[in-house]
Amino acid sequence: TGRARTVRARRYCLLLARIACGGLVPPNMPVIDPAGDQLLSMTSSKLVAVVDDDASVRKALRRILVLEGYEVATFAGGEDFLASVSTIRPSCVLMDVHMPTLSGFEVASRMRTAGLHAPVVFMTAYADDSVQAKGKAAGTASLLLKPFSTEALIAAL
Repeated sequence: TGRARTVRARRYCLLLARIACGGLVPPNMPVIDPAGDQLLSMTSSKLVAVVDDDASVRKALRRILVLEGYEVATFAGGEDFLASVSTIRPSCVLMDVHMPTLSGFEVASRMRTAGLHAPVVFMTAYADDSVQAKGKAAGTASLLLKPFSTEALIAAL
């Protein structure tokens, strides 16, 4: 079927990536992105986790990042992301500040407690002084003000 062919093609691409890296990427079993159907290497240096409660933002960011050559795992909220920390180790986390249950700052704190120390790029539509101060305290790598350009996104990663 077409689906099986797609999965085989993705596995083949993952194998080629391992070969191109001189075997430096451990041959761990690929996992399926919980929010999509994309194979992800658990140790990829280009895996970006996108955490945002807005489905349209997640979809747009996925498209942009995939076109830029990144692997992407998307999560509808902090709880979903934190539940995946034991299996998916992103090289960077792109996270909304204002989410319904857990704020981006709370999620960042909990991910550090769970042993994930990937850089966090926060996104917000409301960048007042308190958001910037909380971002610095949370050890943010960058703060992107929505809406932002593809160039600003890639530069932040």
